[in-house]
Amino acid sequence: MHFDRDTRNLTDDIFAVANKGAKIGNVLQSAAYWNGKTYLMVNNAHRIYVVNPQTFAFVDSVKGINQPRYFQGISAEKAAVSNWTKGVSFINLATNTLGSSVTTGNGADKMLLDANTLWVLNSGGFGKDSTITLVDVLTEKVIKTVKTAPGPNSIVKAGSSIWVLCGSYWDQSGTGTLLEYRFEQVAAAYKVPKYASNLMLSNDGKDLFFLAGNTVYRKTTLVPAEEPEAFINRTFASPYALDQDPLTGKLLMADAGDFSSGSKVFFINPDTKLVSDSLRTGIGTNSFLFGN
Repeated sequence: MHFDRDTRNLTDDIFAVANKGAKIGNVLQSAAYWNGKTYLMVNNAHRIYVVNPQTFAFVDSVKGINQPRYFQGISAEKAAVSNWTKGVSFINLATNTLGSSVTTGNGADKMLLDANTLWVLNSGGFGKDSTITLVDVLTEKVIKTVKTAPGPNSIVKAGSSIWVLCGSYWDQSGTGTLLEYRFEQVAAAYKVPKYASNLMLSNDGKDLFFLAGNTVYRKTTLVPAEEPEAFINRTFASPYALDQDPLTGKLLMADAGDFSSGSKVFFINPDTKLVSDSLRTGIGTNSFLFGN
């Protein structure tokens, strides 16, 4: 689904509109912009579509990756894609072909590139995991495995710190955990509500935001000892995605509702905490990709 900030026009299934009605398949897990192209990870179709970032017209596809989850650009010629079969697979962006793969823990999911080290969160997939796999993107080999809390699901870098949010699992008691890593070691740990997810960094790098229950939480990066706090709490049904618009500065939070009748996206001013607007989007809206 495409939203035009200027005209406020909402285009349902822009891929079909741009490609003579062609269906993208099930399920569009994530999208990423890299080096002038947009990459669409279609999980259950086991395919990555390469499209024009302005029109979403089909350019090419990458085949051979089962259950692609997330895309991480590395260079003009190389990218990494996480998947629940092999862990991380490298692709040649010049030819859009599959290269080598690296086995990680269970359910390789979101990633972060720090210099030449790729941090791969092992979310558990269809099972469980409590690790992060560090991969050298030059040699395409595993450097080491880092222990973390149960259910790592999102990761960001702020200054010299790497932050990892772990939401735990349904059959485990206790809470989730927000971890700060420095030099690949845990420097701080904060208890957060169970099932916390969607960790993101504010545009100015000063604040971390994440979702838990019906609440948007905030953690400043400027005061290390300060605990995460409830930032916005209102009657949301199923908060499912969170990001900040780089142009307007507003937080965008997608509420998936009952996961069958479409989602609603709320626009939130991070300074006043006021919800100024909302729009209807597709079923299970789980992420945002801003225009380039």
